[in-house]
Amino acid sequence: MCIRDSYGILNVALPIVAVLWRGDILSVIAGFLTAEVIGALLFVIFFHRRAIRRWTEQAGPLMRGMGEVFSFGILFFFANLGWNLISTVDRIMVKYYLPADQLGFYAMAAIVVTSLSVVSSTAGTALIPSLTASRVDGGMETFRRQIRSTARISLIAMVPIVMIIFSLSEDALTIVLPRFIAAAGIMRILAFVGIVDIFCRISWASLASYARGGMSAAAYIFSAALNVALNAVLIPRIGVTGAAVATLITFLALAAILLAMMWRISRAKISPVFLLHPLVLSMVYPLLAAASRSLSPGARMVIVLVAGSAAYKIMAALTGLIRVSDLDTAEKSLRPRAHVPHVRFALFGISVLRKLTRR
Repeated sequence: MCIRDSYGILNVALPIVAVLWRGDILSVIAGFLTAEVIGALLFVIFFHRRAIRRWTEQAGPLMRGMGEVFSFGILFFFANLGWNLISTVDRIMVKYYLPADQLGFYAMAAIVVTSLSVVSSTAGTALIPSLTASRVDGGMETFRRQIRSTARISLIAMVPIVMIIFSLSEDALTIVLPRFIAAAGIMRILAFVGIVDIFCRISWASLASYARGGMSAAAYIFSAALNVALNAVLIPRIGVTGAAVATLITFLALAAILLAMMWRISRAKISPVFLLHPLVLSMVYPLLAAASRSLSPGARMVIVLVAGSAAYKIMAALTGLIRVSDLDTAEKSLRPRAHVPHVRFALFGISVLRKLTRR
């Protein structure tokens, strides 16, 4: 968790520092590469100094249990590899087909996917142990209720964030990084990946709890191949926007595959209402942005963030968007693992949502 968070912060901070310091596209690319190198070094140091030593102390000789660890871990590896390929191969193909400045614009916009994935990955990872316990104990109704509650809570938090990015990306870049204003349109498209990835991660968690990691790994690898094909078709035709469209289509296909797998294995599903309800309420953000178009970017950002968030909170309470029962179910399943960093993060999010709940 600490390595992932450090990598995510570096992947966001270093390109921004490069822009503020040097102000050219090559500096942005160098920032991303530096973050990748530092992240790899952190993992190597942690793995060799802590992971192997602790595993050996608990498991005994190094070869004992190696087959089980490998067979279980390799599936997670391929699933994560597929996600990383989907999220990064488009940058390689943009560099191949387009000039370097277009890669800088796309890389800046792609920060959105990396940042928003924290919410979906936290929800999915925190869900696996409780789903596994419910399956083993035979509580399939509890299993399905946990999936529904996690999906609802994650979407309640994610949808307004995505709509804020959609509404204010151009204004934010105009104020902070005017040189990268061309990245605003790409950022609007990639922001919706954050919503789709929630469906992917929750479905992945349900398959992992059934020890069907091979199915999810196959889905991720297939989607990575699909992403390459879509990029090859779209980038030459519509430029850097094609890479963003290819990524969004790929995640939509991945979500459809994983949701179908989840239904086939556990008969669990995520209702479209869980998405439509917060999506309708979140339309207040683009509406306010359109109504304040004549104002300066700074004033428009203040109005949309303050007035829009207040309106979303009020409408969420009046329409029963946030239910106490959902929060209770999620908190009950997470509380036994409150010492784990990503679970603590999820519990903090639940405590924030409780303040929005009508009692």
